[in-house]
Amino acid sequence: YNRPQYLERCLQSLTDNVWLDMVVEVETVIVDAGSTDSYTLSQIEQFSQKAKATVLRNETRKNISECLLQGYQYL
Repeated sequence: YNRPQYLERCLQSLTDNVWLDMVVEVETVIVDAGSTDSYTLSQIEQFSQKAKATVLRNETRKNISECLLQGYQYL
């Protein structure tokens, strides 16, 4: 939630992992906790297009537990 400095490192870590290339299928799901800053939303959008990630957006702010549950339910 509005933490672009951490999000950027997290997303970069996903793309830098060499072992992901060895896996046949990898599904990336990003759960937006209801971020309101445009930079975070822009980062998510750019990454999701490049990595073909699924983005689950929330209009209202969610806590980490709610976001994890939402992601697990999606998968």
